[in-house]
Formats: sequence, structure tokens, C-alpha cells
Amino acid sequence: MNEKIINQNIAKNLKKLLSKNAINQRTLAKQIGVSPATVSTWIRGEKMPRADKIDALCALFSITHTDLLEEENDQNDNYYLNPQTRLAAKMVYEDVNIRNLFEIARTSSPDDIRFAIELLNRLKR
Repeated sequence: MNEKIINQNIAKNLKKLLSKNAINQRTLAKQIGVSPATVSTWIRGEKMPRADKIDALCALFSITHTDLLEEENDQNDNYYLNPQTRLAAKMVYEDVNIRNLFEIARTSSPDDIRFAIELLNRLKR
């Protein structure tokens, strides 16, 4: 894949990520330690972020390098056999708060997860 295509993919994916996470270019620049002008060149597809900034972008948005660098395709639509499950998974992925909760749970101990469930059940009463 040539550099121009990668730059276009990054630009397209960054635009989606900024919109999805309600972050503007200036805020993104501040969070990853670059100038707003630098972010603008990425958004326009003129330049590619350095490797350390690609890592920072992926960490910030909780995505993989593939999610940032490659063109989005519809192959993932076939991952879930049940359409309702596919929609629910998409909602979890797109809601940054829920996605972060899943990330936290992934690294939590079983006791911490049981405690969180108990706490949530008590709050429902």
C-alpha cells in the first residue's frame, strides 16, 4: 500500500474518530503533544503521523493500528451472526464510556467485577 493511500485512510479514519468522540483538532493536538497545524495536515491527508504519534492516537481512541491505517471494510458486518447482536456490539464500540467500561473490566480481577455487579444491583433497587 502506498503512502498516499495510507494518508487518505488515516485522514478518513481520524475524521470519524474525532466526530465519534466529540473531539476537535485543537484538543487532539494538545492531548498527543503536536501542533494543531500538524493535526490539520493529517486530516487533509497530506502527511502521515510519526510512529510514536500513531501509537498515541491508537491509545487515545482505544483502537489498533489497523483501525487507523487501513480502509474500513464491511467484513466485520459478518462477524456476528445475529443482527441484533451486531447492532448491540456496534453501540458498545461507538459509545466511548461503555467501551472504556469494557476495557477496564478486561483487566480487572474477578473479585473487582463481582463487586461492581453487586454495586450496580444495589443501585437498581
